[in-house]
Amino acid sequence: MIDDIVLYDDSLPGETLPFPRRILFTGWFDTGRQGQGHEWPGHFEIARHEPPLTWKAAKSVNDPRTGNPWLRIHLRGLRPIPDTTHLSFRYRYAGDKDIRATLADTKGDKRLDRDFSPPAEGMWSHTTLTFDPKGSPSQADEIRFHLAPGATLFVDDVLLFEPAGDR
Repeated sequence: MIDDIVLYDDSLPGETLPFPRRILFTGWFDTGRQGQGHEWPGHFEIARHEPPLTWKAAKSVNDPRTGNPWLRIHLRGLRPIPDTTHLSFRYRYAGDKDIRATLADTKGDKRLDRDFSPPAEGMWSHTTLTFDPKGSPSQADEIRFHLAPGATLFVDDVLLFEPAGDR
């Protein structure tokens, strides 16, 4: 039996992202369909990038309860959240406020929030957020991005992982 095969590109010069000890979830929205019962459950649209880029990404939609824009990625079941958890992703943001990223346990009604400021509006960027849950929540079944009214977010190459070793 073979389990958990992951292929990585060489790191870029100056790369500081730690190698994953354990991968908890990946989301590269290039294939499949979005929606209830499909390959990408959650609340978002699968959208094509603007030329010359050719791949697809998850695009924010309005939260049906609040009317504010958000992007909710369902993790297809509860995932453990270790003491240090990293959320790495590429994104493009159009808006004038910070973004709130959330790891949510919808079964236990718990969540862990992390606000971050996009570096440049309308440009593709990469970030890695560190979550230190200290036991709450100890698991999550959703990643959420909450946005300011009128904002738009595209997300791609999502990796939720426990880092190996201290850096």
